Amino acid sequence: MLTPLRNNIKLIFQTLFFIYFLFFLGELPSRFGVRTTHTLRTFIAKWLHCDAMRITKKFAGSDQMGKHVYHPNVDASHQRLVQTGIEIDQLEHIFLDKLRMVQCQMDARAQQVRSVVF
Repeated sequence: MLTPLRNNIKLIFQTLFFIYFLFFLGELPSRFGVRTTHTLRTFIAKWLHCDAMRITKKFAGSDQMGKHVYHPNVDASHQRLVQTGIEIDQLEHIFLDKLRMVQCQMDARAQQVRSVVF
């Protein structure tokens, strides 16, 4: 059985892979604010609220994946883009629920430790 932390890591990777896939398809919802000047590296850094150099280290390699530039899919239907936005919202909601659950568990453990120590 996976621990909650491992479940969260699995969910993070699933979500990031989905977002990464949508980046290459050019079907990210407009709420992400992605423009044709964004590379995958700058997009992920902006999305995760971190320095782009942290992302650069992860994409080091011969294919230079982080340097791929976003190209919107002009052939994608409005309905497809709306559905994509809904799917991302669902993944984010599931992730935040799991994160809240883990935080509650950690708080309960900390409370138990405090009650035993004092």
